[in-house]
Amino acid sequence: MKSTYLLIQPKSIKSGVFIFSVLTIVSMAALMYTGEPLVTKQTPRGIISYELAGNTAKTNMILDSWKPSQKMFAAFNLGLDYLYLIAYSHLIALLCIIVGITLSQKWEKVANRLTGLIMLAALLDATENFGLLMNLFGSQNDLWPGLANWCAVLKFTFVGLGILYVLSGSIILLYRKIKG
Repeated sequence: MKSTYLLIQPKSIKSGVFIFSVLTIVSMAALMYTGEPLVTKQTPRGIISYELAGNTAKTNMILDSWKPSQKMFAAFNLGLDYLYLIAYSHLIALLCIIVGITLSQKWEKVANRLTGLIMLAALLDATENFGLLMNLFGSQNDLWPGLANWCAVLKFTFVGLGILYVLSGSIILLYRKIKG
């Protein structure tokens, strides 16, 4: 089964890359801005420290260390991440398709599989955000920190694979172009 991205016309793919690039850059900048107040002694990596807390005790330690204003930044950051996950996932998926189509049928098959993993990463990101918001709003259910942690780890893995694929393919394409 082919990726639905393979059904998109090449001109539309280029437009999609442009639109999702802009959305990704703008939302990433906003996430960095709203995430800056979340960097503390207990959360040296800001919101990522919270995403990877993994258990209720560590999550509560993080939430207890944040002032009410920081919790507001965290809530806004997590809400904004829903826009970001749509933007980055579609951008990476489209770039995978471009690389795959340009290189070979084998690369295209890998791109087809990767687009599915990238969309799964977006779903995992949304689930992670929900769990983090549940804790932020006071839930003490042990399910949420562990779920958020696992979703984050898988999300980072799948997104990393997509980015690695695009970079590897781009290097090969650049080498071919230079070589003639």
